[in-house]
Amino acid sequence: MTTSLREELIVSHLPQVELLARRLHHRCPQVELEDLISAGTIGLIQAVDRFDPKRNVKLNTLAEHRISGAMLDYLRRIDPLSRDVRRFQKQRDAILADLLAAGEAVSHVRVAQMP
Repeated sequence: MTTSLREELIVSHLPQVELLARRLHHRCPQVELEDLISAGTIGLIQAVDRFDPKRNVKLNTLAEHRISGAMLDYLRRIDPLSRDVRRFQKQRDAILADLLAAGEAVSHVRVAQMP
């Protein structure tokens, strides 16, 4: 692939990076949009460099996976909590929501005793 074609592909797919970054930023507003776009751009460049038209895969599809993956990797790198702690928080929040929806009283002791 020539340098000019590579650059053209990267520039033409930059709107895809911004779209995916905005979607993720909506879910994680505490992270700067520009940081997500930077991480996504790195994923886009990797996708363009690894793109092989002989493999019968569209560049859009490959780029979307690479861009999203690069942004998620960035979020994991900057997150001070491990995946296990995040999973525990999600489970705890789901249990609390279920208890509140059922109209049950919620106390710290009761939550601490839950599996």
